[in-house]
Amino acid sequence: MQSLGAAARRLYVRRWVSTLNRTVGFTGMEGLRDPHDWRKLADRTEETCRGLVDDVIVGTEAGPEVVRGLDYISDVLCQTIDAAEFCRHVHADDEWRQEAHRTCIRLGAYVHELNTHAGLYGILCRSLKQRSSFRVEEEYLVGEMLKRDFERFGVHLQGQARDEM
Repeated sequence: MQSLGAAARRLYVRRWVSTLNRTVGFTGMEGLRDPHDWRKLADRTEETCRGLVDDVIVGTEAGPEVVRGLDYISDVLCQTIDAAEFCRHVHADDEWRQEAHRTCIRLGAYVHELNTHAGLYGILCRSLKQRSSFRVEEEYLVGEMLKRDFERFGVHLQGQARDEM
């Protein structure tokens, strides 16, 4: 019969060894074990968001679901951007900082693309016109904040006014 301490140690070692096979890396993000993994993570983040944008525009009726969808897109982007921002400011290795910086630049450009996306803005505006369909006031307010964010980038403007933004 084995002692409880020996069994606990074996269980601990087994669990520890199993963690070595995981691909969790910097800041606990899956697959981020090498500086060049930032590119893969940016690819995956952008691909996921493009699919979510399509879902919001094509697969969602105007209403609270649109606001939830836009909020989720924002969450997905921010998980990667926030981790990249953190890395580019604190990581000891210059290559990690550079790759994280490239990720910030790339996903920042994608965020700008989203902030000027007329289709997203249009469905959000149609959703906010259905105020009674929002059961939770905070969801409606989040939608209003998102609308203001879009308008800061001039998505609601036409012609020369939009070009001048």
